[in-house]
Amino acid sequence: MDFYIRRNRDIQFRFEVKDPRALEEMLTELTPSQKAEMEAADRERKAVEEKVWQYIEANHKNDLSGNPITRETHEIGYDYDWREREDGLHVGVPVVGWIRPKKSEYDL
Repeated sequence: MDFYIRRNRDIQFRFEVKDPRALEEMLTELTPSQKAEMEAADRERKAVEEKVWQYIEANHKNDLSGNPITRETHEIGYDYDWREREDGLHVGVPVVGWIRPKKSEYDL
């Protein structure tokens, strides 16, 4: 997977839930196998991100504003492609990785 250096450009949506119980009914408990699968995926993600950080630190990379990229000031994220599995669950598969400042340049 390729990683790109980005600026902050998130779009956020806010909404109000009039009946929180309706939202709770949509959420189901994870099975032990689903929990184990999520934990394994999280470990794999952290291992990949550690390799990315090591590469950045070894090569002294800068962001698009010319600032040094560090763990303290930048974050790694992903654009996902959502797919339905054979068991009916939907999973997000990362298709693009990116690195951007934690604090947006547009924050006042």
